[in-house]
Amino acid sequence: MIEGGTWQATAVGEKGIRSYHLTDLTSLFSTMASVAHQYEAAATPEQKQAFYNTTLAQVYDAGTEVELSSSELQQRAEKIGPPYAANLLFISAGVDVQADRLEATFLGVHSDQTFSVLKLMGDTSRDAVWRQLDEAMGSTFKTTDGRTLPVQIQAIDSGFNADQVIKFVLAQRKKARSTYAVKGKEGFDRLPLAQGGRLKGQMRLLIVGSDAGKLAVQKALALQEIGPGYIRLPGHVDADYFEGLASEELRVKVIKGARRYAYHRTVKRNEPLDCLVS
Repeated sequence: MIEGGTWQATAVGEKGIRSYHLTDLTSLFSTMASVAHQYEAAATPEQKQAFYNTTLAQVYDAGTEVELSSSELQQRAEKIGPPYAANLLFISAGVDVQADRLEATFLGVHSDQTFSVLKLMGDTSRDAVWRQLDEAMGSTFKTTDGRTLPVQIQAIDSGFNADQVIKFVLAQRKKARSTYAVKGKEGFDRLPLAQGGRLKGQMRLLIVGSDAGKLAVQKALALQEIGPGYIRLPGHVDADYFEGLASEELRVKVIKGARRYAYHRTVKRNEPLDCLVS
């Protein structure tokens, strides 16, 4: 088809200079398979931009890759347990720490995903609210096939009130609960989870690749049909929670003269999204 075609100029430019705007699909030096492979290999927004620009000769906007509407997310919320689905494998918890509250998301993982949400109000520099979190982490989740599951693993954000985070994590470990202090770092070149330094010299810190994590969570939230990766949303939470899930979008920003994709917060509170990423 390509060999049988002809090139027709559609624009008038400077005399003696010819320019071409062509997709790699028209090249005799590439194949449909090689283009598909390049598409599948482009994992980060920067790599996808390079693919769209150089291979497809198109403009790429990462902000349109995943578009979430808080109202649409709320409309598909449903009543979730207890008891919970029989195919539930384990329960994890992600906790975000702010000055006046702790927010936790309990995520039940199986072929689909379900979760419940907890917001504990209180001064996080004091012990009272942390005692409430300790009690919540001792919760169990009953399934329809008669099993009772504990919270198997916890991730506690350490970006605020680190002393209290260390104290809580150590106390949880004494109760044989798998609990880790984590901190999110920007950059799509980061691993989803990696060893960091020591938090205040006392505890090993895990670094969460927050950009890749947010993109993965957003893609899961954008799924319309129940299946692998689909996140089922609980109906017992208020509208602010769904606004928090849809609170960030990818935008281009200039870092040290280079254009990079980074997440930009569109509403003030993004704790629901952070909890899922953790």
